[in-house]
Amino acid sequence: MEPEFTKIVNRSDFAPQLDKLLQYCGWPLDSELKDVQTGSKLYADGHINPIRKFIYATTTQQAPKGKCYFSVDIAPSGQSVKVSTLGPL
Repeated sequence: MEPEFTKIVNRSDFAPQLDKLLQYCGWPLDSELKDVQTGSKLYADGHINPIRKFIYATTTQQAPKGKCYFSVDIAPSGQSVKVSTLGPL
């Protein structure tokens, strides 16, 4: 996760938040990349970073593929790229 994310999310809160996310549609059983988008993210301190958003259709324990979509945004962080945000669409 990128440093900006880890500054606002307490590590001990991450697992419960991930569980809450997965309750949205259930545990993913598979995924299929549906789209890749580019854009920018504006941070609370005013700086802007380019992002790449990967959108996945998933089959879950509760829904067939095509009913639940999740996205993962990545952004440059130092010499690498890190997850910026993730969640349901």
